[in-house]
Amino acid sequence: MVTMKPLPSLVDFSKLFKTMIIMKHYSAVVSLFREMQKLGIPIDGVILNIVINSYCLMHRVDCAFSVLPIYLKNGYS
Repeated sequence: MVTMKPLPSLVDFSKLFKTMIIMKHYSAVVSLFREMQKLGIPIDGVILNIVINSYCLMHRVDCAFSVLPIYLKNGYS
């Protein structure tokens, strides 16, 4: 999805992330999130929340805390 032109909307990315969570592909969620960051694709609060939940479900709370600065940087509280 990240290579499509034009890019899908954030709602489409959120739906994809939600589907991956349901299928318990937590590491795929994190990988796609990192790829979106590298490519400069805008990230909203819903996606950040899903990524934090993914890290927690993988028992990587330390990594979940590393997403919080991104959350605050984007103005979410």
